[in-house]
Amino acid sequence: MTSVYASQGLVAQSQGMVSGGRFNACRVGIVGIQQSSDSCRTISMVAASNNKLFSLKLDTPQSSSEQCKDMAVDKPSRTGELPPPTPFTSCSCDAISLPAEEIACVATDQERNRVAFVDQLGRVHMMQSTLQTDSADSAPKRRKAVGTDPLTAKWATFGEPQSYIADVGWAAVCFNERNIDTVCTSTEAFKNITVYQNEQLLHTFNVMRSPSCLTYLYNVANGATPLIVAADGPTLSIYDVRQPKQVKRMQIGTANIYSIAEPALHPNLLGIAGGSRSVQMVDTKKWCVRHSWTNVTKYECTYVTFSAKKPLCFAGGIDTELSCGQYIKEKKKDDQPKDQLPFGKFYGDSNWIGITRATQSDHDEILCGVTNKGSAYAVVMQP
Repeated sequence: MTSVYASQGLVAQSQGMVSGGRFNACRVGIVGIQQSSDSCRTISMVAASNNKLFSLKLDTPQSSSEQCKDMAVDKPSRTGELPPPTPFTSCSCDAISLPAEEIACVATDQERNRVAFVDQLGRVHMMQSTLQTDSADSAPKRRKAVGTDPLTAKWATFGEPQSYIADVGWAAVCFNERNIDTVCTSTEAFKNITVYQNEQLLHTFNVMRSPSCLTYLYNVANGATPLIVAADGPTLSIYDVRQPKQVKRMQIGTANIYSIAEPALHPNLLGIAGGSRSVQMVDTKKWCVRHSWTNVTKYECTYVTFSAKKPLCFAGGIDTELSCGQYIKEKKKDDQPKDQLPFGKFYGDSNWIGITRATQSDHDEILCGVTNKGSAYAVVMQP
């Protein structure tokens, strides 16, 4: 069962116009999900526009059948696979301005305790939620987040650029889930990849072309040290912090790559998406393309993520489209039922400025997004 919730013009009505930016599919993050009943939950999100940070709190109703007749959302689903969006029971939006250039990317750690924002010059703004410890042991795994409000959270800024470039470009940031104190960034303006640990510069790698996105690759044979996979143009570059230069380079087609993600169900694969409008699955053991999902979006695909429960892929572009499909096409026998998708295509009321996904423990998977008109959407997929 799939439910859709929306709040039209929430950000725009509260804080003014929203900027779409250059690439616009990775500037939203889910920082908290609180379940109050079987179907009622509170979703806490952060969204970035220009140098402003918006904190959104959205409450879903207990029943998705409670439709709002006065609500008008343009083309929620052209195929009719999804029900009309249900309005959130309550919404709130707060905003603060960061001393930065335009925010290019937002990343959250696996436990959703910390959120990292990187601007176009590679400056990192870290928001850490207030933590409490259940026992005398203060190990990070024993801590629980009790607040993710940007107005009350702890802030840290590091990675000041050595020089200022007027023609700034794109930037990306990601967490090392095996070492929560490590953050990796890439900047198109300076053509480099930087690794920070405890807010201190640890490594810097120079890139041949302008990097657009990056992620950590955890399925590696060398154990606890994950590799860094960055995309510069149509090429994947692999880096090891123990090596001074890149250890692998692989070109995939001729179109630029804008998004990289690793599926949890198939850790030996790496999903990439970009100007080819397709999602390609790269085998990280032999470094070759194993699967391909073509014609995913109408325009460039700037965001890709994978379900943690089913072999499903979610991809979004620079327009209003959000697609769902299988990234591995397996041959089914005649007596085996075909896997049903939660939806094929979903359309917002305007271009996306950010799309993100989160899994609520062992329950539902949630896709959240914010559009240029300031509307917030949540697609809840129940098992």
